[in-house]
Amino acid sequence: MEVALDANTKTYSSLMGDKVGLEGLAQCFATNSTYMDCPISQYAETVSDYFMNVVVHNPSTVDMKEARIAVPHGHFDVYKDDVEADAYVVCHKDYLEGDDIDSC
Repeated sequence: MEVALDANTKTYSSLMGDKVGLEGLAQCFATNSTYMDCPISQYAETVSDYFMNVVVHNPSTVDMKEARIAVPHGHFDVYKDDVEADAYVVCHKDYLEGDDIDSC
């Protein structure tokens, strides 16, 4: 089953990338998890500026007005269509594989 889920994730990422015009999209490994299950975990200790596109897909027929995105800290500027977005970060201590981590 893990092989099938991995294949689905790669295909889905590719399809979403084609749809929004971005290559190399990567998905979180789990939903409703910590940032450690997402590609942003590679940048948790990065101190220099970097740019990251985040794509949120809502397959529901119910229109959603906000998204919750797991990040390692609250030091991000958030933009939507080149305009700074009204965004805030809520952080808490989380427990992952025997260690306490900051989870935002």
